[in-house]
Parts: sequence; C-alpha cells; structure tokens
Amino acid sequence: IVSGKPTCRDHFYYYNGWCTYTNSPAHYDYAGAVNECKSKGAFAPSIHSSEDLNFWSTAAYDLSLSSLHFWLDAQCVIIGQPFVWQDGTPTDYYGPNNELLSCESPNAGFTMEMSGFKVNWITEENAPVLCVYAYDPPASTPKPSVPAPTYYDVTTDYCSCNPSSIYLDIVFVVDTSDGMARDTVGDVTATIQSTLYGLTLGTGPFQSNVAALVFAESVQVVRDFGGFRSTGDISSFSLPYLGGNSDKMADAINKASTMISSNGRDFSRGVIVILTDSFAPQHAPSIYREAKAFKDAGGVLISIDYSNGLGTQGLEENANPGFYIKDASKHSNLVSELLYAFCDANCFCNDDLVPYTVTNDRDREVPRGCFHVSQTSAVYPAAESNCESQKGFVATVHDDDKNFLLSSRKFSTNIQNHLRSNNPSFITYQNSTDPFTYWAKGNPIVGQDCAYAQQQSGFNSPWFSSPCADPEKNSMHYACQSRPCGTDFNCFA
Repeated sequence: IVSGKPTCRDHFYYYNGWCTYTNSPAHYDYAGAVNECKSKGAFAPSIHSSEDLNFWSTAAYDLSLSSLHFWLDAQCVIIGQPFVWQDGTPTDYYGPNNELLSCESPNAGFTMEMSGFKVNWITEENAPVLCVYAYDPPASTPKPSVPAPTYYDVTTDYCSCNPSSIYLDIVFVVDTSDGMARDTVGDVTATIQSTLYGLTLGTGPFQSNVAALVFAESVQVVRDFGGFRSTGDISSFSLPYLGGNSDKMADAINKASTMISSNGRDFSRGVIVILTDSFAPQHAPSIYREAKAFKDAGGVLISIDYSNGLGTQGLEENANPGFYIKDASKHSNLVSELLYAFCDANCFCNDDLVPYTVTNDRDREVPRGCFHVSQTSAVYPAAESNCESQKGFVATVHDDDKNFLLSSRKFSTNIQNHLRSNNPSFITYQNSTDPFTYWAKGNPIVGQDCAYAQQQSGFNSPWFSSPCADPEKNSMHYACQSRPCGTDFNCFA
C-alpha cells in the first residue's frame, strides 16, 4: 500500500489502480456504509467477474480490514426486481453461486466474503466499510490560483432513489367511511404494509418514522410514531372500518400535521398520504386550508385516489404538484410508485437555501442544486473555501434557465459562476466538459482563468473572464451550490 504517491484524496490510499478508504475497525449497517462512502465521494466496489471477486477478496486482506468481509453497494430495492449497484454499473455478474439473484426481500443487502457474497439484512451493524474510486492520474499540475474540485461537486446523480435509505416522517391518512368498501380498506392495508417492508423504520439517519390514522365521522390514530419498528409490527397492522360519512378529512390532515411537527426530528421532511375514493365538496374550504398550511410549512401531501375513472375532483388540487395518483386499482405496482413518490419527497433543500428545480420523469419538481447567496464579495479562492465549508462549491452553469436564475435579482447582479480554462476547450469547475457557454463578445480571455456573469439589458447576463484572485478589481458576490438532501445524501450530517 502506498500513501501519497500516486496521489489520492485525503484519507484514501492507493491500491493497484484504485484509491481506497477504510474506517476499520468500525462496523456499519447498510445505510451507514453507503452514507460513509457517499460522504467521501466514492462507492463500495462493484463486482463484475470472478477476477473482480478475487481482486477485492485479496484487497480486504491487504488493506487490513478488521474482518475479511465488507458491505457491497448491491441492494435489493424492491421485491422481485434485480439488485442494483450504487455506482450505476451493469448487473452482469451474480457471484459464484448466483447469490445476487436472492432478492426475496427489499431489506436485503450483500456483504463481500472471501468465497463470494452473503445476503444480509441492511439494518444489521455487522460489516466494515470499503470505499473506492478509480485512480486517474492528473494530465497536468493544476494552477495554484484555482482550488481542486471537491467531492461535493457532483451534479449527475442528485437524489437517486434508494427506498431503504428514505428518511421521512410519514403519516398514512385512510378513509374508512361507508364510501370505501371493506375489501378496499383491506387492499389499502396490504398496500401500506408492502410499502413499509421497503423502508428502514426508525428515527435515525436514513430511517423513516411512520404513523397511521383513519377518518370518517371522526379521526382515530391507529399507530402513532414509534409503532412501526419491526416486521412483526408491520404484519400485525390493520385498519379499523369506521363506516358513516367521510366528513373529517380536514381534521385528519390537521391531526397528521400536528403529529409530524411534534415528533422531534429536525432533519426529516413530513409527508401525509391520503388514501380515499371521495372528496366532500361541502368541506372543501377547510380541507384546502389545512392542506395549504401543511404544504406551506414544507410538507408534502400525496393523494391516492381509489375511485375509478377520471378521478375525484379536489384530491389532485390539494396534493403537491405531481403527487396525485388516480385510479389506484389500475396501477400495476402501486407500492413501487409510492416508494418513488417518497424518494422524490425526500429530495429537498435546507430551509435557508434556494432550490434550482427541474421536472423529473415522474412530472415532479425536484431540486438539482441548493444555493446560498453571499451577502458580501470575495475573490474566487476565498469564495470556494467558504462554499466548501458549507459542503458545497461555487455555482456552475449548465443551461439558460440556471444562468437566468443565478443572474437574477434574487442572487445578485454579479455572480462568480467560475469556470476553469483548459485550452482548447473550456470546462466547468467540477472538471466535466460542458457545451453550454454564454461568453460576452471578446471573451474568454487567455490567461484569466475565472468567469463571472454580469447582467446587461433586460435578462441578458453574458459571461466575462476575470483573474481568480484580484481583490482590488475582481472581488464580487457569489452563490454556493450544494447537494439536495436525498436518499443518497444526508445534508444534515
């Protein structure tokens, strides 16, 4: 093992073409291991051949892990679906005994053993962590005026969906009035149970705290927070059939909102899931008022409509945009859709940050970056140092919409959207080539390695070259960009 040459990031050691990190003898559960590697900008090894298996088995010995096994980034996400690698590489090798085909439970992860793979429950704290990234020798020594990219500067995989790492405070609000048939209430019970099997239940990081209540002419709490902690808690769960009229939806939303706000977790987001087949128009104003108050406080309201046909008027209007699921019985995998909805709800910015939102392939607006705008000016090295201390980086620009956002009054007239020069092409600060440019006439200027956006007439904000460290002439405002909170990143850690 060689430390320092070839050069890896801090706390990583070079090993046969890879930069490796261990925290032996510490042991982790699956979510903790994934989070540890993600926080280092790395992944556990993915295995694609028997040669890979032998290589990393030997590495476990050479790197002196406390025990000769470690968590893989292979996880069973949903029952019946193939395992996935966190690093996005193909699932083209299943182990010497096809161990990775054993996805009978969404709570199954895998550890690397000397002889192959072993299925483990992801909540067990029984394996050390090995985080790696491929060593890529630098083409040239970077100029000292421009700091190297940080591992926070990753924009391609924000908010990937890992259901077992969802950390939300969820209240299922179920209509069990006469309008919902008893067998439909049974179906709802099974849907909730199936969904809970896909989550890691608890109150810690990357764990979801779940409660359930029912309503009709009254509101009744079935399980308070803390009532779901084990598979036994899930299997024993049932919904009482209240009957009568569906009058108390507004009270149920208020009750769920109060439960969420008083449960004591300050790093999670609240979600209310309403499951019903009706909407009483005479109660629309009070329902709207309670739903709006919850959403305005940062919560997400999901409506699942069990009526058939065109949907129930009122349910979609009260849900967050994109979080209305109509005609529930026609969905081939409602549980999967609900888990993806939870993943999207789990993608958010801290309250004091400004989100840059885009519409994902499920028609939901999710942040592709969270921004803190400086109140004072700085030169680039100082700006980047401040952003790194906030687990971020000086904002980059990849499209017209983001260029407009960063140049708007919300941010400032001068924003240091820094680019680094690497002739003959320009690359963004995070070292990924990007075709988007918006240079002013006569720019870029050779020898000036940074750039800023200056608003001109109207909404026109072209880029200008500038020195990176000229405090007299080129100290300006800037925006720090950081990762959104998500199932792949705990922004409160």
